[in-house]
Amino acid sequence: MQMVLRLSWRPLPFGVLRQTPHKSPQVTDQVTDQVTDQVTDQVTDQVTDQVTDQVTDQVSREVFRLLESLKGEMTRSELQDILGLKHQPHFRKAYLRPALNAGLIEQTIPEKPNSRLQRYRLTAAGQQWVKHQGRQP
Repeated sequence: MQMVLRLSWRPLPFGVLRQTPHKSPQVTDQVTDQVTDQVTDQVTDQVTDQVTDQVTDQVSREVFRLLESLKGEMTRSELQDILGLKHQPHFRKAYLRPALNAGLIEQTIPEKPNSRLQRYRLTAAGQQWVKHQGRQP
């Protein structure tokens, strides 16, 4: 079954559309700036709080231990020794990768992730996180 829809068009009577009073561009710009500043400040505060909470929640006990132990630039084996860990795959999976993915630590030679000279250090975000937890890096 096919439906046919018929629309009819009728012009509006004269005077139905009213002109809105014209506001000066200066007043409009001032109001826009005020509202933009207020909204930006509110959103920035909310987003900052949410992100901080999310990052704190995402930092596992293992990553926390890694961040607390990392001093300056250290190799993977140095970090494992300090943490008392012998199993390299577990260290990479539970400690190193989550910290790297969260942006809390970084490699000193990122273009060669498997280099024997590779070392790890705290990023600015990692330093802030450690500082927020009560320890200075």
